[in-house]
Amino acid sequence: NHPVLCLVPVAGVPTLLWKLLEEIVPGDHVVLQRTVSAEVGLLDPAQQDLEVLAGDWVARGRAVEAIRFDIRDEGYFDLVRRAYDAVVGGPRTAGPVGEGGYRLQATDTTALLASPLAELLEAGDAVPRVVWSAEPAVKWTFLASVFTAAAEITERGRRVVRIALPTADAGTADEIQQLLLELGMRSLVGDRDRTTVVV
Repeated sequence: NHPVLCLVPVAGVPTLLWKLLEEIVPGDHVVLQRTVSAEVGLLDPAQQDLEVLAGDWVARGRAVEAIRFDIRDEGYFDLVRRAYDAVVGGPRTAGPVGEGGYRLQATDTTALLASPLAELLEAGDAVPRVVWSAEPAVKWTFLASVFTAAAEITERGRRVVRIALPTADAGTADEIQQLLLELGMRSLVGDRDRTTVVV
């Protein structure tokens, strides 16, 4: 029952009308905002890189003693690799591994411990404290990285898509759910064999 703005012909004249998702038919054009909204804003490249790494780190439950990013999507891997080089730096290996996977790994944690990423994650909270008090653009970027890193997307019927973020920690699930709610997105936390945030 979500309304979206559509451009549809009315008596041959293109007209903007609100339609429910279930009312959209082939030939309708949905109007989307292609620019960043004023309330979200933009991040400078350094802040964006930091949030991409922090989100991936939180999603995968890394400890600061080990630097290893295992990623299946090549585009996201390139984003993480570039962010890692910009934020952390230092010697590392990066490239394809296994069937369709990519890995960035560093055996020396000196650069990590001296980087802003270590400061961001030192408290051990699921969502770093500075993210809670940051502007919406930081929260959006952090959450986008968390979900890109670990979310599972499945189709349930013709019109239902389930986006689930599995996590081993109930506290992490609660914090991610709260951050989603701050940005106006409802989610559920389920616990069958593992805690999962479902958007």
